[in-house]
Amino acid sequence: MTPPRAEWFASIARAAATRRTIIILYGFVGLFGGCASTSQNDRAALSSPLPHVVLFRGFTGHWSHGLDTIAHQLNEKGITAQVRPHTDWQQVATQIEASHHRDFDVIFIGHSWGADDAIRLSRRLAQRNISVALLITLDPVTPPRVPANVKRATNFYESNGLRDLLPWWRGVPLERSNPHQSGLQNINVRRDRPDLGAANTTHGTITESAGIQREIMAIVANAVTIQAVPR
Repeated sequence: MTPPRAEWFASIARAAATRRTIIILYGFVGLFGGCASTSQNDRAALSSPLPHVVLFRGFTGHWSHGLDTIAHQLNEKGITAQVRPHTDWQQVATQIEASHHRDFDVIFIGHSWGADDAIRLSRRLAQRNISVALLITLDPVTPPRVPANVKRATNFYESNGLRDLLPWWRGVPLERSNPHQSGLQNINVRRDRPDLGAANTTHGTITESAGIQREIMAIVANAVTIQAVPR
């Protein structure tokens, strides 16, 4: 007997809730989109010293080009930054765990799955009592809860109505592991911040919004300044 329509949609949503299913759905993008998950610059970053800011691309990296602009602007201001594929998050965790005696706490910025994995990286560091100074996410897709070791988190996302029920090509709010902990700001760019000029952005263009890029630069600069203040 055919299940009711509501149950049929629910079963599809449950099946799609894993990354394996999403990879199948996006597979042709990786094959015919002419993009690789790891660029030459990303590969070079694997052997470089850990920077102050690590930026994580989304799936295939094709829609995360705005992160390169942000990293370039940060480096020009003397704030070391590298863009990495989201699949590097465990390697980055290992680097941080080996150098957590540094004078500053790292900052993470991630888009789409890169946002999700930046949170997973933060959760792994929490197990070693390593702090994350700042986490900035753009359109997280299936994010875990933000752990307590993240001092401040800002999430830029764009709501899409009913499409947000499906776990791909969307942006959703973040939640803290401890709901009573402060330091988390969710910004729906369509509703909360029209001044950013990103009302018509999409999941694939949100990193390229000049208004959001300027906001991110200001947030990172403030976090770096706070870390520089003698304690």
